[in-house]
Amino acid sequence: MLRQLSLALDLPSRRPDTGQKPARRDVLYFALLPDPVTAASIAKLRQELRAKYGLTGQVRSSELLHLSLNGVGEFDAVPPQIISAAVKAGAAVRAAPFEMTFDRMMSFRGKSAPLVLRCRDGLAALTALHQALSAEMARMGLRSGTRSAFTPHITLLYDRKVVPHSPLDHRDGWTVRDFALVHSLHGKGRHLYLARLPLRGGHTSSGSA
Repeated sequence: MLRQLSLALDLPSRRPDTGQKPARRDVLYFALLPDPVTAASIAKLRQELRAKYGLTGQVRSSELLHLSLNGVGEFDAVPPQIISAAVKAGAAVRAAPFEMTFDRMMSFRGKSAPLVLRCRDGLAALTALHQALSAEMARMGLRSGTRSAFTPHITLLYDRKVVPHSPLDHRDGWTVRDFALVHSLHGKGRHLYLARLPLRGGHTSSGSA
């Protein structure tokens, strides 16, 4: 049986309020990662959309493409016990592999207006995975990242121009067989993949919403 770590151990103490905007820190989260072929195809689509809509936002490496699943937290230095608890939570999840296809794109409104891919096929299975992981994280004493609505997407780039919600003629997707614990290094354009957690729980699901 997995032991639940105490919140006092797992969660960093809150910084004192100095009245200044806090510096951004490294982020730890769970994510789905496209396979290299799918990542290359999404990167090609990104370039096509960038040219079509006259976007000028900076493009990051296709190796950084991901779908955020559950947040773990932000840290100056990630405590080893947080990583250990997160890996145990992820390993305890039972879910079947499923197919996921991205068929829409849109901009989220905001100062940076991220251009994102959205999916319908696989959404139900994806939501169930998110909820199962949230439950296991809670058992391990970790904040589950469910305080806001789960809006699964892949961010392509950030741009001030807002692109309307539109269906895609070219659709990308993959069979989700695992998920990753990711350590995003702030300001360095690098992700460290601390663990890959396979999906175990039955036959591959279509996951249609």
